[in-house]
Parts: sequence; structure tokens; C-alpha cells
Amino acid sequence: MIPIIEGGKLTGKVGSYGLGFLNVMTDQLEKPSEELSIDRTNFSVVRLRKDLLTSSSVGVIGTNRQSSADNYNRTGGVDFLYRPSETLTFNGLMAISTDRDQQGQAFYLGGNWRGDKIRASTGYSAIDPDFVPGVGFAERGGGRRLRGALRWAPWVSDMGNWIQPALERIHLREIWSGPEMDISFNNEQEVETVNLRYLHWMNFKSGDWIAIDI
Repeated sequence: MIPIIEGGKLTGKVGSYGLGFLNVMTDQLEKPSEELSIDRTNFSVVRLRKDLLTSSSVGVIGTNRQSSADNYNRTGGVDFLYRPSETLTFNGLMAISTDRDQQGQAFYLGGNWRGDKIRASTGYSAIDPDFVPGVGFAERGGGRRLRGALRWAPWVSDMGNWIQPALERIHLREIWSGPEMDISFNNEQEVETVNLRYLHWMNFKSGDWIAIDI
């Protein structure tokens, strides 16, 4: 375990602005038996978000990991959330990481629509092989990813009289059912993996649930 010398966190909100700040200093760690050597390192994170319109926002983040003048990693990013209506949401981000050896970018754009009985979502992400954030992590480096889902999600109370009594008899509260798609591409834009699934989820009034994943 890496020893922590000191650290602090500050979070708050003033008007339409949200602010977060984190700073931690870790001590040097030497384990000759495991050939492990970690220098004393400072970790810093700054996050600022501005609320816009009714339920939208934009934000920026900056991180820094530094153990010496030439051993550092810095990441900066900007993100947004745009909700033009109660049923439709768009969100995205762009980030850049840099250190003494490399620099990389990451990008994401997605959307979500939610109706009374139907829900749909999609997202596209692209992460350079050289995108290596020193604070936090990247889900998957060196490729592109396209995801999508479609859900039939009615409340039992909104279903037709022909089936509602039977479902209420077993104390069923909500149903989610629909397909999902997850396609990964390599750096040459060639398909690497394709994951197709169908998920059927039932929520009961007791808090119990049953899921069927194909």
C-alpha cells in the first residue's frame, strides 16, 4: 500500500456553478524484494461545472500527477449535458492527456430518449492508444466503440386490462425488455468484437427482481 502523507478535498456549489478540488501527496515506496520503486507523487484534480437552461450543463476538468520535473502526466477535458425536453438528453466529452513521452485524445458523444413505454440510447466513443490519464482510468484504449439499446419498459399500472390483473397478482411492478448492441473497432477501423444481447428484466413490488440475459 502506498503511504499517504497528506490530502484534502473541497466541493461546493455557488449559484449555478459547481466546484470540486482534490489534492493528495503520497510518500516514496521502495520494495527491493519485488523490484518496486515509486517516487513521492502529488495528485491534483480540479472540476468546474456551470448549469445552463433548465437541466443542462457544461463543465471542465483538469488533473495533474507529478513526481519530479520531468515525470508528470496532465489531463484536461470538457463535457456537456443538453436536455432540450424531459424525454431527450444529449451528452458528450473531449479530453487530452500528455506526459513527457506521448499525447492522446478521447472523445464521446451519446444520446438518450425516454418515452412512456419505450426507451432508446446510443453512444460512440473514440480513445487514442496514447491517451493515458495519470489520475483515473480510460475504459478501453486504442479503438472505437459504438453502443445502442432499445427498451420496452412499461409500468404494470399502465398496461392493458387483458394482462394487468394477472401481473398484479404476482406483484410485478415494472418490466424492461429489449436488445443491446456493442461493437468495438480497432485503430484501422476494422470490426474487432460484436456483442448482441437481449435483456428481459422484471421488478417486483417487494424489491425482488428477475433478469433473463441472452
